[in-house]
Amino acid sequence: MNIKKIVTSCLLIFVFGSILIMVTREIKNKKAVSSNYKSDRLVTEKNISPRIIVYYFYGKRRCSTCLKIEKYTKDALEKKFSKEMKAGILKFDALNIEDNKNEHFVSDYKLETRTVVVSQQKDGTEINWKNLSKVWTFANDKTAFIDYIQVEVSKLMDVANE
Repeated sequence: MNIKKIVTSCLLIFVFGSILIMVTREIKNKKAVSSNYKSDRLVTEKNISPRIIVYYFYGKRRCSTCLKIEKYTKDALEKKFSKEMKAGILKFDALNIEDNKNEHFVSDYKLETRTVVVSQQKDGTEINWKNLSKVWTFANDKTAFIDYIQVEVSKLMDVANE
């Protein structure tokens, strides 16, 4: 009988310990989400609009290269421009150009295929843009791809900072 009580006690301690760990993690996650929300609100309250928007345009059917282009673009931006992204100065937006609400981008940017476009903004209005059509050329060379994205975004970022 003593062994039964010991095993039962150990199992209860294990269960309560597990519950305590899960509750602690949940509280930490809620605090992290709350602080992210507050920082997002601060950017909005200051009326900071992005100076640069990097669009990745895709369609309903997505091949492995299309997915790779999106991933590499995000990687390039996060590696070099993480501060600018957190501050709301630079924004990444992946859009399905086959959605009705996004179809205007095809004519706006004269899109012929899935691509990355860098848009320079001033006071919420686009003043310049560039289609980074070489993303397909560099899609199988991650280093060259990332360099290409970073250089082209830097060029428009430098102009936007003047």
